[in-house]
Amino acid sequence: ALSKKLFSPLGSKVTYVVLSLYLFGDLSIYSVTIPKSLTALVCPHAKGQLGFRAVESWECTNFDHLPIPSLRGMDSRTVYRAFVVLLGLVQLPFMFQTVQKTLFIQVLSITYRWSAFLIIVAICLVQMFSGERENAWDTFTDQHDVRGLLPLFGVTIYSFMC
Repeated sequence: ALSKKLFSPLGSKVTYVVLSLYLFGDLSIYSVTIPKSLTALVCPHAKGQLGFRAVESWECTNFDHLPIPSLRGMDSRTVYRAFVVLLGLVQLPFMFQTVQKTLFIQVLSITYRWSAFLIIVAICLVQMFSGERENAWDTFTDQHDVRGLLPLFGVTIYSFMC
């Protein structure tokens, strides 16, 4: 309603298009990074393997002790895809909202930002206080390892969004 008072009909439509593109971009970034972070938290890398490459898949041993046999022997790709589906199911009801009622989308976005922030803090605390001291900080302080530039770029964008 405010855009109709401030802008012409074309300006009002452009405002709605820009707002829709922003919200779509915001939610699509979260729909990739939140499952990725949850996968890293639930299925930690093996000793000496930090980073998350697109083609990399590792065995997730955290489910081996569960009584459900179908969850045993899962790899990180399967866990990531399960988190993507779960996040999609959470987002599904918001797809049927009109642009006029963005309160729920804003609440969802705020929830995503806070969950992303808390996941980052949890991952840092797990890595800081893990019993494997030789793996905890040596990988982060290696200055000549260029393999960490792509994850660094991703984490920089991720922390900027939070």
